[in-house]
Order: sequence, then structure tokens, then C-alpha cells
Amino acid sequence: MAYAISSLLEHPAVAEKNKIVVANKGMDQDAHDTEFDNFWQAYDALDLKQTNLHLLFKGIELAKEMQMAIVRVGVSLIEKKDIKQADYFRYCVLENSYLKDIGIF
Repeated sequence: MAYAISSLLEHPAVAEKNKIVVANKGMDQDAHDTEFDNFWQAYDALDLKQTNLHLLFKGIELAKEMQMAIVRVGVSLIEKKDIKQADYFRYCVLENSYLKDIGIF
């Protein structure tokens, strides 16, 4: 349930629909409103009445989608050997060439 609520809060699908970019400033005018919308949607999903159960199921589907995207990107990084090592750390750079899933992160 925690992953479902978290995915409802963080998923960018609603943000992409409501995004208005102010000309020459590059700022998102409705980003604040989108965060509120996501918050209230997640809040309503916590109410386990029959009328709001669909929100919880939507959150579960979004969480599954996000987990599958993480696995796909991870497998792609391993297969392409894009993970670099610097002394005690390993890192990689995610670029736009990494599929449509890059928008989720």
C-alpha cells in the first residue's frame, strides 16, 4: 500500500498534462497545483471505502509500472556496460537515449 500511495504522489503523468511553461523563464506555472492534485489523489486513496478503491488500484498499477521501468533501465545499463567505477563507487549517467522510461525518473 505504501508503494501505491508513493507512486500516486510522485508519478509525472498528471504533471505532464497540466504543465504550462512560462515563456523565456523556463518555470512551471502549474507545478505547485499538480503537486497538490497528486497529494489529494493519494490522500483519497487512503480512504478504503468502495468509492475510492479504484484510486488505490491505480496507485498499485503505477507502482508496478515504475518498478518495471527501473528493472528495464538497470538491465539495459548492465547489458551496455555503462556502469563506471571510480575507486569505491559505481555510477552511471542516465541520458535520453535510455528509452521512454527516462521520464519516470
